[in-house]
Amino acid sequence: MNAQDRESLEPFGVKTMLMTPLFLKSELIGFFSIDDCKRERFFSDGEIEMVETTAVMLASYFNQIEQVRRDAQQDALLLELNSKLEDALGEALKAGRAKSDFLSVMSHEMRTPLSAIIGMTALGLPARELAKKNNALQKIDQASKYLLGIVNNVLEMSKIELIASEFCLREMVKKIESVVGISMAKKTIRRKAG
Repeated sequence: MNAQDRESLEPFGVKTMLMTPLFLKSELIGFFSIDDCKRERFFSDGEIEMVETTAVMLASYFNQIEQVRRDAQQDALLLELNSKLEDALGEALKAGRAKSDFLSVMSHEMRTPLSAIIGMTALGLPARELAKKNNALQKIDQASKYLLGIVNNVLEMSKIELIASEFCLREMVKKIESVVGISMAKKTIRRKAG
């Protein structure tokens, strides 16, 4: 010990100290030491070996604690992603029910003008009077424009829905791949080590 170390340890009654560094993955994280408050002396080879062995065991313990902390973070992230997936599944099921209801209503909305077109065509084709044919053609024209509007609205809505679902799904799949990849790598390493 140098003079400054002696001065700083003197209030504690430390006469002699044996200290060794603690490393965690080649990074210095602290020191482990034993001291003698009764006298200045040299430590035996056995005491030195005991301090060095204890330092290695402590560093190993700290490494295990760090690994447990990292595993806990991974588990928390997986739980969060699972929760988000469950929410997304709930939303998808809800959207599926809404889509089913929508299609049911739309099929009725489409059948009505289609029935009018078919019915007016059936009446207009055999009609000999121009007024009856014109009346049928006007109704066919109105019903087909109404039907075209419905079809265009349905197609536009499905296009918007597709773009929105692709964006969210891609982001979610990337996060899951990342977490599962890390988790699988850890399990493979543990199996090889075991």
